[in-house]
Amino acid sequence: MYCISVSYKISTKNCEVLLNIDSPEPDLAVDYKYGHLAALKINRFASVRNNSWWRFQNPLGADGKPTELFKEHFVYETNKTADVKNDFGEIESLECSIRNASFCSSNNTIRCRNPENSGDKEQFLPICPGSRYTKYNEIKTRMDALEQCFDTCLNETLCVGVTFSPSQLACEAVTINDDSIFKPPEMFFPLRIPSSSLNNTAVKYSIYPGFSINETGISSTSAPNASTCLDMCRKSLLCPRFSYDRSSKECKLADKLTSLVANPNSLMF
Repeated sequence: MYCISVSYKISTKNCEVLLNIDSPEPDLAVDYKYGHLAALKINRFASVRNNSWWRFQNPLGADGKPTELFKEHFVYETNKTADVKNDFGEIESLECSIRNASFCSSNNTIRCRNPENSGDKEQFLPICPGSRYTKYNEIKTRMDALEQCFDTCLNETLCVGVTFSPSQLACEAVTINDDSIFKPPEMFFPLRIPSSSLNNTAVKYSIYPGFSINETGISSTSAPNASTCLDMCRKSLLCPRFSYDRSSKECKLADKLTSLVANPNSLMF
């Protein structure tokens, strides 16, 4: 049996296996919150199997919550103007007040639909004036465009995230060597969980700007850029993690668990 989910509480050093599965899975989602370390084999969950969203982190503010700019362009509940619960409604019709057509109701109205609730049902009906369908459709269009950007990033060798323009539905891949990774724009989606099963995926490491390895007795050498440091790690048989300091050009390759230190000029992988 293989574990699909585990939780480790740092304060009590207690490890709890939450669920077992019958076959191994390569992709792990690791999250550090509230004094717990949780590792999930997340691709076992149906909701994430067919999209790339879960591999990228939404833009976060200083409080660790999604930014207002992100919510404005991507969160449906933030944009709703009314609580429309019905699939269908009625609207007044000038034509029905003049003549009794077959599509008119007894009170001179015609049926209309709220697509956010009714889905594909009776699409021949007009959209109700109070429907949030327009805003819903705008958000869905942005999400579809952004997911294409995510897929592009996953297939670019050095991509560590994407910047996105909601108005233009355009994105730009940010690579391991770009300075913008240290001070990214507000609408930046960092790649937090690269896929170990895709041959061309980014760097196959989770990327954490602002940290470096702080350990004695490990390999340390000079490299002109982060991608060269990455190549050094790839060529090593024992290099599960490394860090690169863009200021000192120092590349640290670790073959074991190491302690970390905050460093605004460094990338940790």
